[in-house]
Amino acid sequence: MNYDISIDTSTCTHTEHTLKKLNAHYPTQLISPYNEIQKRIPVVLNAQYKNPSNMRLDAPNFFSCSSLVSYLYRGIYIPSISIDKYLYVKNLKNIPQPKNKNDCVYGDMVFTNTGKGNIYYESVEYIPGTKIPEGIDHVGMYLTEDTVIHASRANPHGIEIQSYEKFLEISGTCVGYGRLVKNIHEPRYCISIPINADIFSTHKKGADLYFHTQKHILEIIN
Repeated sequence: MNYDISIDTSTCTHTEHTLKKLNAHYPTQLISPYNEIQKRIPVVLNAQYKNPSNMRLDAPNFFSCSSLVSYLYRGIYIPSISIDKYLYVKNLKNIPQPKNKNDCVYGDMVFTNTGKGNIYYESVEYIPGTKIPEGIDHVGMYLTEDTVIHASRANPHGIEIQSYEKFLEISGTCVGYGRLVKNIHEPRYCISIPINADIFSTHKKGADLYFHTQKHILEIIN
């Protein structure tokens, strides 16, 4: 099993040279988030809903709403819980965020409050205690022509692509939108590191692990 990490090619000046250096350590390829989402959608449509779920242990067979979005964004760091995803993208200073549905492009996130169950009103892991008065407990990914893919126990098939209107019927009130990458088509380096590699032995999961791994990769490049 591998841990994928995706980094912006703008951190490197010579693509071919960088790929050779990385490939000497780990399998590496150039990908675009758009292409990876396109490849993974047919796979996830055969999966089942499970909450809670662990993306690295349960994918691609089981997903919660939040783990589905993380899986579709192959290798790009984003927190695990929907409310933390919302706060994270709002803090991406160099990426303009959509203000309404008309601003949304392929790959953007739609956050809602279903009005049922375990609704979060403050950050759990990303910036613990930070308040979101509207409350968030669900996230989907905006695709094209006003469609959204999301995982929900209310979906007959667990993971479905639905019209935006149908998505809101199931998912409740829209709280906001989020964009993780500036250009969904822009190539990125995707490095696949075996999950049992030494680099993982002394670090926690989540953001600490991601940023430690990214630092390690940038050291290889430079």
